[in-house]
Amino acid sequence: MQLLLALLQAASWQFPCDTTRNGARRTVFLRSDAVRPNESAAVEKWCAALCCMNTRVTTAAVPSGRQAPTLLTYDGGHVGLCGDKNTSGVLGCAFSSIRGMSMGSQEVGPCSAQIAAASSLHDSGAGSGARPGLLTMTVALLLATGVQHASAGH
Repeated sequence: MQLLLALLQAASWQFPCDTTRNGARRTVFLRSDAVRPNESAAVEKWCAALCCMNTRVTTAAVPSGRQAPTLLTYDGGHVGLCGDKNTSGVLGCAFSSIRGMSMGSQEVGPCSAQIAAASSLHDSGAGSGARPGLLTMTVALLLATGVQHASAGH
C-alpha cells in the first residue's frame, strides 16, 4: 500500500507558484490524468493566471478524501469544479469560482494581463458540449466587470 501511494505521489505534478496572500494560498486539485502545463499553452497560461491570484495548481491527492477537481479555499473550504471539462476548462472554472469570492475579486485587476492571456486560448476536447470561445467570452465579461468594480473603488 505504501509503495502504491509513493508511486501515485511521484506521478503528480504541481505548477511552480510561490505567491501567497498574508501567507495563505488556495489550491486547485486536478485529476491525476490532467494535462501538464508543458503539454498545453492554455493550461500553462491558466496556471500562471491562477498563481498570480495566489492559487497553486496540482494533481496531488486531495485532502479530506474529496474528489478532484476541487478548489481548496483560504479558509479550508472546498469548491467542486467543472468535472466535465478538460484541464484548461477546469482551470477556467476555478478562475470563475475565485472571481466570485470577495478576496478573489480583488485579485482580478492586478492579474488582468495573465487572465487575458489564459482566456484567449482554448484547448480542443473541452467535453460535455463546451464550445470554443464560450470560456473566452465569459472571462472577458468577468474581467470587464472586475475592472469596473476596481475603478469604482478608487
